[in-house]
Amino acid sequence: SSSETFKNDSEEVQREWLKKVEAIDVSVEEALRQAVRRSLQELSRSINGDAKTEVQPLFSILVVLQSSKVEFKPSIPELAQTITAVSREAIATTKAMLRLTETLRPTKDKDKDK
Repeated sequence: SSSETFKNDSEEVQREWLKKVEAIDVSVEEALRQAVRRSLQELSRSINGDAKTEVQPLFSILVVLQSSKVEFKPSIPELAQTITAVSREAIATTKAMLRLTETLRPTKDKDKDK
């Protein structure tokens, strides 16, 4: 790991390295959150439209007439459930991300945890 570079340096150098890693970690997390947020906003804008964007056809739904009854495949609730699940999974990526502070922590700190 890159913390190996500083393992023989003073505590001050290691502290500064950890502060830098923590700052980068926060920046990466915020960038990922913003990317997810923008993606979901774009999806919403494409589905619903807005003042600048017309509604875009993103999904195919078959309309079937059976015994004088109109059926949608997938059904509207199924499609809504799928969109909701995809949105939740996109948001969950921010929680599943490995933290730089854990992966780049100095070796001696990792050994303390064992």
